[in-house]
Amino acid sequence: MTEYSRRTVLTGLTGVVGSLAGCGYRPGPGDKKWETADDGGRLVTLVDGTLFEVTFDATRFVDDYPVGAVARYTLADGTRLGRFEFKGVATDWASDGAHLYVGTEASHVVAVAGDGRAWTETVDHPVASVAAADGRVYVGTDGGRIVAFDGESGAERWSKSLPVPTDPSKSDLPTVGAGHGSLAVDWGTSEESQLDVYAPDGSVLWDQPLQRSLNGRPHVRGDTVYARSEFLRAFNRDSGTPRWVNKGTTIPDGPLRFSRDGEIVYIPERHALIAIATADGEELWRFNDERLAAMERGRSEFEIDLGATGAVPAPDGASVFLNTKHHGLFQFGTDGTLRWHEPRLDFSFLYAVTEDIIVHSGTEAIVARYR
Repeated sequence: MTEYSRRTVLTGLTGVVGSLAGCGYRPGPGDKKWETADDGGRLVTLVDGTLFEVTFDATRFVDDYPVGAVARYTLADGTRLGRFEFKGVATDWASDGAHLYVGTEASHVVAVAGDGRAWTETVDHPVASVAAADGRVYVGTDGGRIVAFDGESGAERWSKSLPVPTDPSKSDLPTVGAGHGSLAVDWGTSEESQLDVYAPDGSVLWDQPLQRSLNGRPHVRGDTVYARSEFLRAFNRDSGTPRWVNKGTTIPDGPLRFSRDGEIVYIPERHALIAIATADGEELWRFNDERLAAMERGRSEFEIDLGATGAVPAPDGASVFLNTKHHGLFQFGTDGTLRWHEPRLDFSFLYAVTEDIIVHSGTEAIVARYR
């Protein structure tokens, strides 16, 4: 029996793991390890070995103002360590591995460390995007301002104002992406779009016009900057020299993710998960509606909507996980081979992957499952 068919059979056996535990049954991929008693939030991520959950919008009924919240849990069994709220709906987040940074529509930037320590700073407008790298946290605001804070203390290091119209309908808000050695900013007006790249000290390295902006997050990985314009484009991080263009990708339904060795970039789109070689931009493989239809006998690709919402490479670099809106969770090898599929896991929220477990957040709970 294949791993895929094994998971399909187990789908209809509710409670099987518990009933067989005393008989020496070993849990398989997708089986539940633990689940919290709390309602699920909007995303879960790991920061310094602690599991964090961010709730983007949870109105307080006492004074009826929108708030966001961050809760912390142990990774071993899902025990809650603490929770705090902040004023304003959360708009974006970033992590540098040691801290979690959350931007809000109330013009705040909130930093949380693995042990719960936090600082909060205020910017001039609601936060549009957040990125973190090199000990800095970068914020793009609705007013077109870019602000760099010290990641540890929250002290402002530098700021710049972009010439964007104050009317949001006439501009693309600055979307930031950061990596070692640079900050990339995708922004524009109703007439033009542009990619600006800065050094950590705020000095301009280079800029490139974009045919159009999707207001998608640029990515800095190694010595390359990746931007979503009408297609996926790669530039040399230091000089801005174009490296390649992949015209087989369109509008993303989730952020770009990179394999551990940096040789593959995974792109989730509505109807496909696409794997592209970072060296030359060539497509390696894709899992799309057609491949899914072949798994579901009696249905054509025109009756299938994969609904890819996010991809997360495994820490060991040997596979990638794909979550979807309607067809559950998939695991693929780096060559595109399907490892296993758990149809029960329909969720559109991001999740964390460790060496042993997958953690996802739905509408009712945070759940950890065996890999």
